[in-house]
Order: sequence, then structure tokens, then C-alpha cells
Amino acid sequence: MIIGCVKEVLDGEGRVAILPQDVRALTEKDHEVLIEASAGKKSGFKDREYKAFGATTGTHEDVWRGSDLVVKVKQPTKPELRFLYSKQGLILSCFLHLASPENSLLLEALQKSGTTAIDYGTIQRDDESTHILAEMSKIAGRIAFFDGAKLLMRHKKIMIGPSSTVAILGLGNAGAATAELVAKANPKMLYLFDKNPEKFKPLRRFYQQLSLHSLWFVQHDRENPSHEQALASILEHTDLLIGAAHIPGERQVKLVPEWMVENMQPGSVVMDISIDQGGCFETSRATSLRKQTFQKHGVAHYCVPNMPGMTPRESTPALTRETFPYIRELAEKGFKNAVLENPALAKGVNIHKGWITHEGLADSIGRMKDYKPLSELL
Repeated sequence: MIIGCVKEVLDGEGRVAILPQDVRALTEKDHEVLIEASAGKKSGFKDREYKAFGATTGTHEDVWRGSDLVVKVKQPTKPELRFLYSKQGLILSCFLHLASPENSLLLEALQKSGTTAIDYGTIQRDDESTHILAEMSKIAGRIAFFDGAKLLMRHKKIMIGPSSTVAILGLGNAGAATAELVAKANPKMLYLFDKNPEKFKPLRRFYQQLSLHSLWFVQHDRENPSHEQALASILEHTDLLIGAAHIPGERQVKLVPEWMVENMQPGSVVMDISIDQGGCFETSRATSLRKQTFQKHGVAHYCVPNMPGMTPRESTPALTRETFPYIRELAEKGFKNAVLENPALAKGVNIHKGWITHEGLADSIGRMKDYKPLSELL
């Protein structure tokens, strides 16, 4: 198989989808690896390192057009969509986030071109862990704390600490990572929301070791009017709100309507880590690493979809450690045998032969007419 790795072109993205030592593991098995020149530069890897292990370097177009399997970090941008039509049977493996309304053109191109699309965010083991996404979410959660602290000082002239109130919606990997750092800063009030009370148990054990001013665990039910009013009352005096809710592969439900944001105090900050899947605040729209924020109702909005791209020397090894075993499986076994033998990889397949093969994705975007189980297409 010919495996290609292109340089990321999304604004500010510094990660690369394959390491030099991974190239060696592939070329030793007689696979060919094409890598775009300088693709690994921001992650600390030189072209000569890839070449030393047998890779061939080329242009962005060379790699796209010459590969059977293209591996990336983030989804193709609009100018890259034309390459999906360049080779019949093309396989694309990266974070796709097809549930986001902003990726509707990508979804259409993947279906029309016949590309087989594997989303790292929906590769799921038997224990239901999305382990690839988990590693990046933990990094995003830590970045959210530091960027949130800077934004709070800039817009409200306070720090995360005894003068501030912080609320976090969603206690998955990203939310829990942020909450741990916020708690150590000992804010005036810290509200932690999740619909699943089981998420509170490990965090309670951690927080018992800290002398917090005030900590509230809130089981949130957006269908319950009293719960909605409780959230609204809390947000009226919240300085920093972080949204980290997530359902793998599905469009994110809006947990905070616009009227709640409008009722927040001027200078407050909201950070939407869920923006990759459409965002959990009604006022959210994707920003970028170059222009990270915008103002709405006097509230600063931070909605960066590729936060781990800011720290490529940390996030690239963490990412490829989880993704490379699947790349190797695809190369050595071929697509059909790889997904038949590995259920986790099969769950990562979102598009195949023009059909949406992830039921949660199809349902959440109202496209069940385009859904067909992968098992029926193999």
C-alpha cells in the first residue's frame, strides 16, 4: 500500500499525522510512504529523518494524488476537497467531525467521491472509550485553563482564583482536565455540570484533598425546566464558562441558549471546547488559532476547533501513539480485513461507498436516508 501524509493547512495547526519511526515500521514491510516536504517541521521532525527511514518527500498535490491511504490530523479544508476525486478507492484517516454544520461540504464530497473516511474521533473500543480523542481532549482541557485564565485577565481584570466563579459543562476528558487545574486555583465558586452523576465520583475524591472555597456538582437535565433555570441563575454570576460536552460522532446539542449568554455580566468569558461538533452554546461559531475570540452580548467567545495544534511537540507523539497501530493494520491487512478483524476500527468508519456508516452521525444531522451499516457494504 502507498501511505501518504500531507502537511496540515488548517490555520495554526502544527501537528503531523505520522512520525519518522512509524515510516520505518511501514517501509520494512515493503509499503511505500509519501510525505509532504516540511510536514513534520512544527512538531520537531526534519525531512531528512523521514527520508532516512525510507519515505519519499513531495508536494501537497503529489502526496494526495499518489496515495492509497492519506493520513492527516484534521479534516481536509475546502481547497483540498478536489483531491478526494483523484484516486478511486481512496482511504482517508483523520479527525473528521462530520456532524459540524461547517463540514457539510466535506461530507458531501466524501460521499460523491466514494472516499472511505475514517474518523479518529469515533474509533471506539469495547469499553466504549474513544481513546484517540481522549488523548487530544486532555490536552485541550489543559489549554482551556491557561487560555481561559489569560482571557479572564484581559476582559474582566481578574484571575482564576478567589475572585472568580467558574462553571464547566461536561466532565469527560477535556472537562475533567480543565476542572482539575481550576480547582487547584481555588476559585470563589466552581460549578461542575454533567448529566451522568457517575462522573462526579472520581472528581470528589480528588477535590477532598483541596481546601476549596465552594464546590458544587450539578446533575444537569436540559429537558427539566427547573434545571435550566438553575443553570441560568448560575451563569448570571459566572466569570468563566467552559463547555466540554461531547457525544462521539454526533452533532452537539446546544446546552446554553443565547438568552443565558446575554444575561451574563459584561467581560465574562465563554470557551466552547465542543465546537468541533458544532458547539454547545447557541452563540458559538468557530474561531481559529490566529483569531481566537469574538464578542457577543459583551461576552468574549473562544471557540477554537484545533486547540492541541498549539502544542504540536506534545500533542503529535500523544496522537500518533494511538493512531499508528490502526494505520499499520490498514496497510498490512487492507481495508476490508482490517475492519472485519478490528471492531474498534470499524466504528471509526464514517463514510464508505457513498453511504454514511455511523448511525449516530446520520441521525444527529437528519440524514438517516443516507445511512447504511458498514457490515452491509463489505
